[in-house]
Amino acid sequence: MKIIFGRKINYLPLTICLIVSLIVGYMILLLSSQKITAVILGGVSLLIGLFICSLNLSNYYGYWKIDEAGIHYDNYPNSLRIVLSIIFPFLENQSTIAFNEIKSFAIVVGKNVRAPRGTFGGIFYHPDAVLERLPISYYLSVKLKNNHEIDLNLTNNIDDSEIEKMLIILEKKTGQKPDLIKQQ
Repeated sequence: MKIIFGRKINYLPLTICLIVSLIVGYMILLLSSQKITAVILGGVSLLIGLFICSLNLSNYYGYWKIDEAGIHYDNYPNSLRIVLSIIFPFLENQSTIAFNEIKSFAIVVGKNVRAPRGTFGGIFYHPDAVLERLPISYYLSVKLKNNHEIDLNLTNNIDDSEIEKMLIILEKKTGQKPDLIKQQ
């Protein structure tokens, strides 16, 4: 049995960055009539676009799967790896966690959700009202026996039955019950 969460990185982020950089380069060519300047600034806008895409990529993709062998996830340790995965989405950088390497695991609700500072002032200060309207993120936090911690995104999966099946597999293979951590 194999259960898949998230989506693999595809060509969409690269396509968007290319289109925006071509538009920037073309606009500079129209305004300045200098081809070299247009090409250089179009290339710079492509690099900036790729790094901006890399900042939010894990929120929209975050592919991982669980099967009888363990947990397989796309490992992107730094921004350069993420940018390379946007440029070359067909290259896989998967890591595997065997079930016997897992020390503990927990479902984390609301990870990295913070009320924006200075949103309201004085008597109108209600950060809880702001937090209720923000999208809640869900993660499977896996702590390994070597004290590494890996967060696997569950936010994009609306189907709770898939999450239940995944938890049953983890409980059966590790012999542990999951913790539930609510962060505020």
